[in-house]
Amino acid sequence: MAEHCAAGGLAAVYENGYLLLRVGNHYIPIEEAVNIPITFGGKANFNIANALAAVLAAYTSRIKLGVIREALRTFEPSYENTPGRMNLVTFNDFTVVLDYAHNPHGLKALGQFVRTMDVDSRIGIITGVGDRRDEDIIALGEEAARIFDQIIIRHDEDMRGRTAAEINALLTTGIRNVNAAIPISDGGNECEAVEKALQVRRPRTALVVLTENIQAVTECVQKYKREEEEQMVTMRTAV
Repeated sequence: MAEHCAAGGLAAVYENGYLLLRVGNHYIPIEEAVNIPITFGGKANFNIANALAAVLAAYTSRIKLGVIREALRTFEPSYENTPGRMNLVTFNDFTVVLDYAHNPHGLKALGQFVRTMDVDSRIGIITGVGDRRDEDIIALGEEAARIFDQIIIRHDEDMRGRTAAEINALLTTGIRNVNAAIPISDGGNECEAVEKALQVRRPRTALVVLTENIQAVTECVQKYKREEEEQMVTMRTAV
């Protein structure tokens, strides 16, 4: 990149907490990462990279810098805007993260963010994709063991040629390669796994769901959110 820019080339870079455009040796400040919602306070490195790509694409499309900056500041990550991509649902004493991560690389990137969360416990609901190689599913289990304190294995509706027992065994092998003591349990389908996790969670827990059916699992989580809100209203009314 240094050679490219030294020759007058264009690049989007991240330095000292800021997204910048570099044109040759000239830097154009775009925005501080903490002010860009999709970066979650500058903690989601993979979304900083995505934002840099978006800035570069917009700039080369001759979109004005003011418009680019405003878009970065106002685009909110949510089920409506980015379904299955870092959807956070915050409860009174825990947080649910829903994401489509399904391979070791994606889980490693997600784990970088999960480790920054101010929580005491991290529960992962994971699965292996049946048409992947054995070593890929094992590697996913290994990565999960580096991130979570407890793991619940769920199963997709389409197992893609494998049985639940096969996927359980491969993931468990990977998990045990890294941590022989981490609790592992079978969770059934996505919503069943979420319900199980909510029953065993402690306060200040992050529940991370690697989802296949974002609509179904979002509806399941939002049901619990509504129940919590109704309980809070009842408690306030009683007082």
